[in-house]
Amino acid sequence: MFILWLVGGFIPEGPQAMGWNPALIYTEGWTINLLTLEAEIFNNCLPYSELMVDKIDEPFKQKLLQSMPLDGFMATGELSGHILCIAYKNVGFAVKLRGSGRLYLAKELLDLLLIGNELNRTYEIHSEPMDNQANLYYDVGIGVSVPFELGNKQLKVGVGFHIYRGLYYIGVERFDFIGRTTENYIYGNGDVSAKISESGSGYGMDFGITIKQPGGWEYGVSITEIGNLVWDKGEQREWTYELDSFALDMLDSLEEIWLTEYEVTEVDEFTTTLPTICRAYAKYDAGDWKFGTVLDYQLYKTAARPKGGEGIAFTIYEGWRWIDLGVGVGYTYKGIAFIPTIRVKLPHFYCNISLCSVDGIYPWAKGVAITLESTIVL
Repeated sequence: MFILWLVGGFIPEGPQAMGWNPALIYTEGWTINLLTLEAEIFNNCLPYSELMVDKIDEPFKQKLLQSMPLDGFMATGELSGHILCIAYKNVGFAVKLRGSGRLYLAKELLDLLLIGNELNRTYEIHSEPMDNQANLYYDVGIGVSVPFELGNKQLKVGVGFHIYRGLYYIGVERFDFIGRTTENYIYGNGDVSAKISESGSGYGMDFGITIKQPGGWEYGVSITEIGNLVWDKGEQREWTYELDSFALDMLDSLEEIWLTEYEVTEVDEFTTTLPTICRAYAKYDAGDWKFGTVLDYQLYKTAARPKGGEGIAFTIYEGWRWIDLGVGVGYTYKGIAFIPTIRVKLPHFYCNISLCSVDGIYPWAKGVAITLESTIVL
């Protein structure tokens, strides 16, 4: 989700441009990022002020089910933390810890779990392979930008290369359930299959171009995260359940109601695709005020975001000596995003904090994203 890179409208420059647009890596001297922490969490049902409860009582169950879309409950999360991030002149280097996850529960399943089984109702639930998954990996990137003069325009071309080291992956490949309760019997069966790996590796590429014109206009395009992660041999875990109340009289204990099979098999290496994001931005420098917009389009579905586009418009006020204020308004598939930010500038040092609310204003938002950043400029 690009908002994690652009909370508040500060387009990344220097080492922060790694993975966003490598043409923006160029700096005057050494720039060292001390800390960047980016995190986002979202659900498609209730605002977090209503979702965080001490107990799951009947009013909460009804509120959750009434707010839920027909396709069910969905929650996503992303995390990115910079372990080392530096740039000198036109070369940048960054080591990040990155992760994302997605949880999906069908509405029928939550009806069954929260309300209980209804008489003569057939519950049939199936999930897609990417509905429930999570991953965690290191991203080691190096990038370079090269400036050119085109008449009175400044052109910069950048390229980045990434090495990925996978730490953990889990994905539910299959989840099927069918069940029915009548006056005479209860029947149900389920099948769950999950793929797990604790090691992986991969490579990725970034390309970017920026053009700065006289009069304050700046434009840029990039395509980033071209590549994939190959996960080493892991495990395929499968659970099979079946319940038939006709057999109750023949059982010695209630545990035998569920006829359970559990199997663990080794799987060969498998591949997960990186999102591959196409991005374009435009920015206008009007002195104390900056204005701009960013559009991006993700080519492949990932754990935290489907294939599709997002957009944001932003403005920044830099008229004060020590503080810059920015605000952005964006459109995502999750809803409208509102993004205030504040940056504190000291000699050779700056830091900023931003809080993004998605589909509502915090604490009534269904999603929040936060960015903390501090950087030394030498």
